[in-house]
Amino acid sequence: MKYVYPAIFYKEENGRYSVLFPDFDVATCGDDLDDAIAMAEDCLALQLRGLREDGEAFPAPSPLDKIDPVAYVNDLGDSVPSIRLISVDLNDYN
Repeated sequence: MKYVYPAIFYKEENGRYSVLFPDFDVATCGDDLDDAIAMAEDCLALQLRGLREDGEAFPAPSPLDKIDPVAYVNDLGDSVPSIRLISVDLNDYN
C-alpha cells in the first residue's frame, strides 16, 4: 500500500538539504535535493514500518494548507523552506 506524507525541505548554508516531517518526530538530510528526496522516502518508510511493527496507528497526513514551513525552520537559517509530498509503498521495504 502507498502512503503519502508532507515533508519540509530547506537548503542548509553548506549546500545540503534537510528534511522534516511535520507528522512525525523525524528528520533526515541529503547532499543535494535528489539525495534528500531519496533519504526522505527511506526515512518515511522506516518510520511507518516501525509504527506497524509496534501495532501503532499511522497518523493522518497533515493537510498542506495547515503546514507553515517557515514556522518549522525559522531558527534554522535563512533558507526559504518548501513542502513536498513524499510517497512510499511499504511493500517495497520488506
